[in-house]
Amino acid sequence: MYHYIVNPSSGDRSFDGIASKLKAKLRQLGIDGPFDKTIDVKDTAKITHAAIRSGAQTIVAVGGDKTVNEVITAVNESGKSSTSIGIIPLGHRNTLAGQVGITDWQHATELLAARRLRSFRLMDVNDYSFIQSCEIQMPNDDSLDSLIEVDGSYRVKAPMSRCRISNTRLSNPHLSDELLVQIYGGQPEPGLFDRLVGRSRDERDISQLHARVIALELPADVTAQVDGRPIVDRHFRIRLSQKPVRIISARYDNGDNI
Repeated sequence: MYHYIVNPSSGDRSFDGIASKLKAKLRQLGIDGPFDKTIDVKDTAKITHAAIRSGAQTIVAVGGDKTVNEVITAVNESGKSSTSIGIIPLGHRNTLAGQVGITDWQHATELLAARRLRSFRLMDVNDYSFIQSCEIQMPNDDSLDSLIEVDGSYRVKAPMSRCRISNTRLSNPHLSDELLVQIYGGQPEPGLFDRLVGRSRDERDISQLHARVIALELPADVTAQVDGRPIVDRHFRIRLSQKPVRIISARYDNGDNI
């Protein structure tokens, strides 16, 4: 059973223009199901949890990244790891859909019918789980000394104006489960990070490394954007989660449909 969630307040108004075509296509493929539009910010979680209790095996986010991230968060919070997540991209920002190989809403319906599932490990920042990226930026782009700890093995104080942590498996399914960490705003002393993989030749204030856990202690509270959700703190611990989510994508695990 499929259940579809649309969030018209997050730039997904293009749904109204294709709604009848989309629903007809889903009926033709035999994967139609209830459609719910959200109104309040908490509606996605409420609808998702109710749909799962009613027996929905797949929750489909119809919209942009904000809608998709809300559905992923709600499915994760439900504790139902067997529940799958589908994406029908609409609106202007569809980064995650592109990362899993979905080109447009027509392509998405075919993939939903084929039910190609791929498991992705989430990431945790403090007590919040997310899938794409966490970006921490200092006020006014100032480069301030921050305490950076990598995998519990390397601990250094270095200047930082911004830090971006992203999920390597989303951009390249052949990479190992690690975080891609990019630190902007200064050049730590050479050799501080044994796992340093390179610097940009044009932007020499960027350090890039792979890690499983990174902890940051900042000089003051800052706002981190975690898949578009703001989190304010001065201590951030970002790590790979043990919680997988199953997303219908253009690629699937082990070459087999699940």
